[in-house]
Amino acid sequence: MALSLCQVFAVAVVIRLVLLVYGLWQDEHFVVKYTDVDYKVFTDAAQYVWQGQSPYLRSTYRYTPLLAWLMVPNVLVHPAFGKLVFVAADLAVGYVMVRVTQQTQPCPGESRQRATAQAGLFPPYAIAATLLWLWNPFVANISTRGNAESLMGLLVLATLYTLCLGWHRTAAVCYGLAVHFKIYPIIYALPLMLALRRYDSVQTAPMSWWHVNRYQVEFALISAGVFVALNAVMYQLYGFEFLYETYLYHLTRKDHRHNFSLWCYPIYLTYSAPTSTVSALAAFLPQLGTTVALGALYASDIFFSAFIQTFAFVTYNKVVTSQYFMWYLSLLPIVLPFTSLKMRWRGLAMLGAWAGAQALWLRYAYLLEFEGQNTFVMLWVAGALFFLANNWILLEFIRHHTPVATFALARPRLKQA
Repeated sequence: MALSLCQVFAVAVVIRLVLLVYGLWQDEHFVVKYTDVDYKVFTDAAQYVWQGQSPYLRSTYRYTPLLAWLMVPNVLVHPAFGKLVFVAADLAVGYVMVRVTQQTQPCPGESRQRATAQAGLFPPYAIAATLLWLWNPFVANISTRGNAESLMGLLVLATLYTLCLGWHRTAAVCYGLAVHFKIYPIIYALPLMLALRRYDSVQTAPMSWWHVNRYQVEFALISAGVFVALNAVMYQLYGFEFLYETYLYHLTRKDHRHNFSLWCYPIYLTYSAPTSTVSALAAFLPQLGTTVALGALYASDIFFSAFIQTFAFVTYNKVVTSQYFMWYLSLLPIVLPFTSLKMRWRGLAMLGAWAGAQALWLRYAYLLEFEGQNTFVMLWVAGALFFLANNWILLEFIRHHTPVATFALARPRLKQA
């Protein structure tokens, strides 16, 4: 029997509530806590802002003060309040996902599917795609442990979806807020601006490469205005410390603790060297070149562009932890129907390579962390295998993707603009 959207969300809510309750129990009875260590950082920072002080008095708090303000009910109401916020954002991502997939369907049966979408119904594929997010144990675990990445997923999806609906001003506000919240969505700036050129082609003939239309100008001014205004307020309140901890720190960050990144072991070896900061900055070059090139090449298919950019950004990043996977997993269910990849062997091989390399890395990380064995070299080898696996997966998605004109959604509104 086919599942309804209400049933899908009901099960998703139950899964998350069970994990929240279990997490409280594990935190109370086990040495190893269920709650993410960063959640304690958020709560401590919230305590400081509630007392009228800087959230950056809490060491390792390197986020916008907005997050600390959002966590103030952790202090006033209940310590688990923030987890409920992240779970709500997690569920909202699923809802936006189903709205997107309701209107962007694979080619077979397109007219029937579009009629279904216009009738306000949710086609089976839209529900199936949403299952990949809402019933994903990894996703549910991340949000219920108190990780804030679901907020970023919601802001990014809201930006892309409202843009494709023709609400470019709303999209600009969402984008400005997203980049303020965490700097990585800046990688979408080029494809977003290039994609906005298609607003003209909806009404008139396609313009030249250098043509700038009013939608691009408005989007740039509004998104930049939101970003600058928020930063100005935070700078006024917390000074240069806000700029450094929220943005500048990540440019020269030298995380020598073991993580999935290919750069982890080289950074560990050169951590105290005078040239280590230069090396940390140099690590951005392949990441920057790859993400910019992918964004420029696939801007006409904005969801796919965002997915492969994010996948490449995480793969080439100096620091790669499992929570970063949330950045592209929130986009994966939207692009899957437009790929010719089959799960019979190639898709399973890709999944196996992605998970297997992580499992190998986790084995050596366990030996290092809990057994005290020096496994740094093998950790780097496992990280290199993970890097190669991710590059192969990226190429497979590009090779087997079918371009989708998502801006067709905007035509009814733009023709009236």
